Amino acid sequence: MGLFLDQPEPAALAALADRLEGAGSMVYEGSAHNPHENTTMLYFAPSARVARVRRRFPRWELQCAGDLTAVAEARPVRADAVERAYAALRENSASTVFTAPMASPSASSAPSTPVASTRA
Repeated sequence: MGLFLDQPEPAALAALADRLEGAGSMVYEGSAHNPHENTTMLYFAPSARVARVRRRFPRWELQCAGDLTAVAEARPVRADAVERAYAALRENSASTVFTAPMASPSASSAPSTPVASTRA
């Protein structure tokens, strides 16, 4: 998910990032400034709590016009929270919901009917 702020004010950007981390249950994972495009990106991952219950992992990128590295660098990256989020995603993705074996035909109450082969 990406958002673009055309004319971001430092205080408004900081408030939005606070909101994403608070009510949005996101974890700030860092930033980057692209001098060629004169944009600053802030990256947010869902918290470990969210990553445990959702398979999809909607990472947010907040793109801002201009060099806002001072605002981005003032925000602490909680590396332990970021690692927990990605660990929860890996654990959730490897859960048995999609890897559980299918029930055997004998466990089904429906009668078994042979299937004709279509191979020549």
